[in-house]
Amino acid sequence: MVMKDGTRCDILTSTHAIEVDLAKKWAEAIGQSLNYAMHTAKRPGIALIVLSPSDNIYIERVRKISDKYSLGLTIYPIDGGAASK
Repeated sequence: MVMKDGTRCDILTSTHAIEVDLAKKWAEAIGQSLNYAMHTAKRPGIALIVLSPSDNIYIERVRKISDKYSLGLTIYPIDGGAASK
């Protein structure tokens, strides 16, 4: 869905505006999901694709930031195929 500012929300559900990106792009995903939530009046969500076990640090980083600043982010880790190797 295209927002009023020209950005595109990857997934829009009845409750969430979700940005999908690689786990290593966690910081960018936070900003994008908050922007989509603002434009849609839905909760912000981030689906982060985990390509290796070391990518899980990014999931935890987003959780900590969301908790500390009460962002209300819903985080969806996605196994990109190599996360368990």
